[in-house]
Amino acid sequence: MKLEKVVANNDFCNGGLLIDKEKIESRAWVSDHTLIVDNVKADAEELQKKLNESSEKIRDVYEMGEFLEKIGFEDPDVMAADEFPEFEEKIAFDIYEQEFFSLADSATINIYEWWNGSSWRTFVIDDSTDTIDIVASDQYVDLDEWDGRNMVTGGIGEHQRIYKILEIDGEDVRNKNMFLLNKWSQWEGTHETGEILENLDDVKKHFNNIGRDVNKYIEEIEKLEK
Repeated sequence: MKLEKVVANNDFCNGGLLIDKEKIESRAWVSDHTLIVDNVKADAEELQKKLNESSEKIRDVYEMGEFLEKIGFEDPDVMAADEFPEFEEKIAFDIYEQEFFSLADSATINIYEWWNGSSWRTFVIDDSTDTIDIVASDQYVDLDEWDGRNMVTGGIGEHQRIYKILEIDGEDVRNKNMFLLNKWSQWEGTHETGEILENLDDVKKHFNNIGRDVNKYIEEIEKLEK
């Protein structure tokens, strides 16, 4: 089997987050003052025309409900949009622009959502994010060793593995001896990270840094699937 991962870096994460590629989602990119309108048999263009004719200004959920009832819609369902709503054939309204539109026609943005042990976190993948697509073998070398109480690499609850990289951003790198260093922690609130080791010298340097037997572990590394 192969692992498809993304290493993502930006100013808001400490180290490159290691993300399962399949968990990155495209969502609608809307303003932070967007309303969702449901239970109304009309499209965005019709509602915009009615709003323009009325010369009213809608500033919140309550005023939108009043406007829709005034123009003949009973029991409209109006709510504030999520930060990154899913693409749907639903009517939305931008309070800043005073414009109706369909969520399905919105600009897109990629996000990754993860549970940090106590709450859901959202990582936005935009123009400020550097991403590297990686395909790696599912075989790995575990760097954890017994410290007298636990199997760890570094401090308590800290762990590391190394995978052989097969492709980077679509390029076959099987013969370049490139590796993915995967670090993760059992501490709540942390997320696993990924770092690319570009050659065996980088791998050996890392083994020295963490106090591992270089010859022993390099022998294991060289057995990884090519």
